[in-house]
Amino acid sequence: MNQPISAPTPPPAGIRAVIFDLGGVILRTDDPTPRARLAERLGQTRAQLEDIVFANPVAQRAEEGLASPEDVWEYVRQALGLRPEEVRPFRREFFAGDRVDFGLVSLIRSLRPAYRTALLSNTWIVDLPQFLSADLRIPPDTFDAVISSARQGAAKPKAAIYQAALAQLGVPPEQAVFVDDNDRNIAGARAVGLHTIRFDNPSQTRQALAGYLSLPRR
Repeated sequence: MNQPISAPTPPPAGIRAVIFDLGGVILRTDDPTPRARLAERLGQTRAQLEDIVFANPVAQRAEEGLASPEDVWEYVRQALGLRPEEVRPFRREFFAGDRVDFGLVSLIRSLRPAYRTALLSNTWIVDLPQFLSADLRIPPDTFDAVISSARQGAAKPKAAIYQAALAQLGVPPEQAVFVDDNDRNIAGARAVGLHTIRFDNPSQTRQALAGYLSLPRR
């Protein structure tokens, strides 16, 4: 199990912005049962099924805007031998255990206007603000900036996408904290000069953020 990583001591002064990842941080697979059942039915392990969906070459291109979500699902359909009419039920069951952490959303919203906030996601979705609002029910005023890798044409851990987030926030890297659950993305952010927190769970992350920010009382 990953050990919680806290902010350094003493914390740096002058933090003006916080950048959050989406998948694995704000949106997490809290109930693995639907995905595990689906994998078993298809003769896969859960890890194998997730790799077919997320780590396939078309998905990786889609994260940089070089393929569409429809292209990704067609690749998945063929890889798993699904009929066209089975794709929509597959998608529904695959994501059935995913939940938005509205407690974390509430914390992010409470940071404004004292701090600027951004969402930075490796995603196939070009119109990420629309997805956040319409599909995830995250209020549109939660973030000052929303950066989609598909729209940006670069994905974490490439330096360009962190620099795009910083430009939209109007802050230099030393004045921003980046929160993500992926070690490669954390390393990429550090290489750009961002302060980082590796997400393990909401309580650990709140404690780590408190080392950088003046958090509101619960």
